Amino acid sequence: METGTNNLNRLAPLIAVREVAQAAPLPPVNSEQRWLSYSELAERIGVCERTIRRDVDAGNLPKPIKIRGCVRFDWQEVASALKARKQN
Repeated sequence: METGTNNLNRLAPLIAVREVAQAAPLPPVNSEQRWLSYSELAERIGVCERTIRRDVDAGNLPKPIKIRGCVRFDWQEVASALKARKQN
């Protein structure tokens, strides 16, 4: 019986840490995500990825940057480019 109690006593701190981690609220997800992949940008604009690539190559959209090896577009720059394109 003592072995079971010892095991429970050893697990108690781990259980407490897990409960605290689960109870901590997660930060809210920003509805207007700033850094977008090709597929996320294509979905947001309503075109296919190939259209995004063509527009970048043609200079109609800003070039993406690499963040830790991932290619991402700055949504604010893209939105500005689309707005300027619409005004012309």
